[in-house]
Amino acid sequence: MKPDSSFSTRWLWMFVAFALAPFAGAAPSRTVVGTELVEGVPCSGKIEFYDGGRLKRATLSRDHEIAGNALPAGTRVSFLEDGRLRECHLDAAGAVLSGRPLPKGTEVIFDGNGRLRNCLLPEDTLIEGHLCRGQGNNWSTGFHPNGRLRLAWLARDEDIQGVPCMSTGGVLRTIGKALARRNQGGVFFHENGNLSSALVARDCVVQGRAFKRGELIRLDRDGNVQP
Repeated sequence: MKPDSSFSTRWLWMFVAFALAPFAGAAPSRTVVGTELVEGVPCSGKIEFYDGGRLKRATLSRDHEIAGNALPAGTRVSFLEDGRLRECHLDAAGAVLSGRPLPKGTEVIFDGNGRLRNCLLPEDTLIEGHLCRGQGNNWSTGFHPNGRLRLAWLARDEDIQGVPCMSTGGVLRTIGKALARRNQGGVFFHENGNLSSALVARDCVVQGRAFKRGELIRLDRDGNVQP
């Protein structure tokens, strides 16, 4: 009886797939000595690629601008499979992202258009006049698409637009770490820079309404207290 060639071929492909399975999730990589331009990005050291061959992760060999972000040499960058900027780690000073300077050691997440969305600060950092807490993975500073501050975890109590806003330490003591991790207790801003919500740092009266320490205050984009 003549052997079924299609059956044999199927078994051959099944064997190949089984043999390669342990490597399916691994991103191809290679190491570059000196500088190599990959998809327009000046890279050095270890470079990782998606299975389709697109650039996945690399370290910048020189200062370079990506999607309007001025990144210094030594910055570690990662990309989505379609080539858009995804994240970066600032290993050098001098980075300006979405028009905003950020300190060395900052971890950055971008939105789908290469704009700054969130960052983890390595140290307490002044942003738009507010001292934002660093030195921790729980305190993600957030930004609106227009680059303005969206979410801040304050390093100290601060009066913002007539409202005494509570520091991160005060938030932890008031509502606990579990709720704080869900972004409850952070100081939020509207896209125009006006305060959106916060926990008040002390008993106070705002626009004729009394608030107790630790109570949530909400304001509309024009600065009016909401019920």
